[in-house]
Amino acid sequence: MRRLAFSSSVLTRLGRNAWLSLGSAALVVFLLAMAVLGGVLDRSQAYADALDSVTPRYARLLGIQGEAEGVHLALETSRAQLGRLAYPSTMPADRVGADVQQKLRGLAEAAGFAVVSSQLGSVDAEEMFEVIPLVIRVEGSLESLQSLLRGVEALEPVVELRALTISAIPRRVAGVRDLRIDIIFESARLNS
Repeated sequence: MRRLAFSSSVLTRLGRNAWLSLGSAALVVFLLAMAVLGGVLDRSQAYADALDSVTPRYARLLGIQGEAEGVHLALETSRAQLGRLAYPSTMPADRVGADVQQKLRGLAEAAGFAVVSSQLGSVDAEEMFEVIPLVIRVEGSLESLQSLLRGVEALEPVVELRALTISAIPRRVAGVRDLRIDIIFESARLNS
């Protein structure tokens, strides 16, 4: 009972305007607190959404980092295989052409051909490679051609056969027919 008496005595002492002022101030504080809380909740939701979008990427990154050794091994294997297919970009195209020309002339002569001529064609730049053609004209037998092609097959970096034209050459010796063969080979050089 005493408590009730205290409240009624405080109520009568303050007056109605004081209570309205106190209530208005409390309402303003409450509304400000709600606005701040709403902003905090909005930011919290934005951070949660950002975290949800980053989480799969982070997990992928962790997976890649876990497989880093395997990726490096695959990269080295790929580079080694690429080295067997094409000359490096550090070697100039004219040097690549001269190297291929020297190898093919040597193989042709070792196969029993007489090399009539050899000439480098113009370099054709593609997306990742420069293709360097070499035209070589040889004279000899069909067996020499087979031997030459086996030798070309073993070359590294790879030299590809693009075109082959064979024509018979009658010789003055009765019954002997030799072959004149025009061959276009291509080698590749990596672009930088």
